[in-house]
Amino acid sequence: MKFNPAVLIITGGFSLFFFVSGVRALVRKRMTVVNPAHSGAWPGLLGKAMHSQLPKNPLDPHPSLHMEATGGRALGMAVLYLVLGVAFLGMGVFATLVENGVL
Repeated sequence: MKFNPAVLIITGGFSLFFFVSGVRALVRKRMTVVNPAHSGAWPGLLGKAMHSQLPKNPLDPHPSLHMEATGGRALGMAVLYLVLGVAFLGMGVFATLVENGVL
């Protein structure tokens, strides 16, 4: 059975990243996410139009780019990251099996 190093590095790297981030968020019960109220969260012209329509908080005129998600939002992101990790791992296994003529 032969292995394509590019497939192993790309799918394995993404899978490992998503697994580690998801487990870390589950253990810590919080996760650092992009703040949607920050103008840098929405790149491009469409992003500027979207950001101009968001309600502004007068108590926080210059929000930071990152924020800590806790509770249900952190749990949802952790589960999403674990699902993405499994998906990338499955994609790597599938590509390897197809390349070797098993499927």
